[in-house]
Amino acid sequence: MGLSLVFVPVAWPIVAAQELPHTPIIALNSVVGDSIGWPRYVQEIAAVYHNLSPSVRRSTIVLASNYGEAGAVNHFGPADGLPPVYSGHMSYWYWGPPPGTATTVIAVGFTRAQLVSIFGQVRLATHLKNHLHVVNAEEDQPVWVCSAMREPWKLIWPDLKNFA
Repeated sequence: MGLSLVFVPVAWPIVAAQELPHTPIIALNSVVGDSIGWPRYVQEIAAVYHNLSPSVRRSTIVLASNYGEAGAVNHFGPADGLPPVYSGHMSYWYWGPPPGTATTVIAVGFTRAQLVSIFGQVRLATHLKNHLHVVNAEEDQPVWVCSAMREPWKLIWPDLKNFA
């Protein structure tokens, strides 16, 4: 029982997020640190989405560079009015490509170089900030608005497969 209590802060959120950088918890469990700020990140993605015109929003999806981002958008996104999320990372790839009607993409965590081969128009919208001074894998990741797809999703999707 005594040893179990040592691991409680690692598995159970009993420390305020803004205090985590001052504890060893993130060093003991990187998943804790990487998930800090997800609700805020999703709100920032939603702000980009809601700044699009209503006609553009109807054909927009979110494309996440990794399953952590995709999972956060999948979990928190509906409450913020976000459209479906897709990702080529790990098991998300098996869920398939976006529909052919998805012609505008809010791309999260990709580099510009990765996107210009897929889209004719790539515009930086923001960078993710958790506002908690926690440096993690998602902090400062770019969020892009992309359109003018060069090929249909069924041709693009195999190249987005990423199991690393």
